[in-house]
Amino acid sequence: MREERESEISAWSLAQWGTAELWDRRRTRLAAQWCSQMAALPAASIPTQSGNWAATKAAYRLLQEKDVTH
Repeated sequence: MREERESEISAWSLAQWGTAELWDRRRTRLAAQWCSQMAALPAASIPTQSGNWAATKAAYRLLQEKDVTH
């Protein structure tokens, strides 16, 4: 059941963010991946959602970009 839910979240995230134009494919991939992680654990902190230090740093870097806004 959990795997099915994760698959649904992943598909939703890809549909929402997979075609976003964030000026770099890596940003788009990161946004889709991170969106999926946020949806799976909405009440968790960014480090918990990200799962590891590298992904946490990447999420913070993405959020700190001056052209990334709500």
